[in-house]
Amino acid sequence: MRRCLAAFMMIVAPAVDGRAEFSIHSARIAEGDLWVVGQVNEPDVAVTLDDSFTERTDSRGRFRFRLAYHPALCTVVLKTPTQSRVVVIGNCGQRGAQGPPGEPGPPGAPGQESRPDVSGTGTIKEDVDCGSQPALYSGEDGFQTWVTRKGEIEAKNPLRPLSGGRLIVLQVLIRGNVATAYGPDFARMLRGGPPDRIQELHGAPIKWAATNNALPGTIHIVAEDSPDVLARLRFKECGAPPKAQTTPTGKPPAPKPSSVPAPGTMERPRNMPLPSGAL
Repeated sequence: MRRCLAAFMMIVAPAVDGRAEFSIHSARIAEGDLWVVGQVNEPDVAVTLDDSFTERTDSRGRFRFRLAYHPALCTVVLKTPTQSRVVVIGNCGQRGAQGPPGEPGPPGAPGQESRPDVSGTGTIKEDVDCGSQPALYSGEDGFQTWVTRKGEIEAKNPLRPLSGGRLIVLQVLIRGNVATAYGPDFARMLRGGPPDRIQELHGAPIKWAATNNALPGTIHIVAEDSPDVLARLRFKECGAPPKAQTTPTGKPPAPKPSSVPAPGTMERPRNMPLPSGAL
């Protein structure tokens, strides 16, 4: 009887341990946020982080946290209804003792322009107002792009599969070519094709705003499913962009089949490489 019981436990134990294992793909501090990406063999359940933040796993048990949160000991505890795991966070420094307050900084120079930028919460301030004019943004290498329209789309295929489907859409003009940037906020924008391609990709119409209000001081273009920032575009001025490319008839040239960009990529001028740091 004891031998039978021991054999039974040897068979059952690996199956239980296999179900109870979290698979962590990434756990680090990057771009001002805490990123924890992983998978667990429990589809469509709540996963909590330090009993304070919650995400749900998808049909394959995958989950992702992106939080403006710094764990004091550089470890977090992940929990599902049946299991838990302690995860060590990379690129993280443990919090030390609080020091005395420092001296107040000097006020800004008179007439100096205040550039909106990323705040401590990981969001980007939206206080650029160009009214009916397009907004000029410049990359770190001087590459320029014009934001001509701002809108929203209720996407049926959202950028983050574990969150809501509202996406911001910016129509941009790059060297006379129309393209888009889209994402859940201005800190996580993806490169896109023309507006009609975005509508086709997400199965909904873009609702364009009447004016170019509430634009950000900085736009972050990121890679898909990654915190890596491909380009930082900073606001320069409101104004009039150069005219879009046209044919002798005055109409925009029809794109050739070979030049149509795939969904999720930017349209580039033919035989003209896109400089580093651009959309």
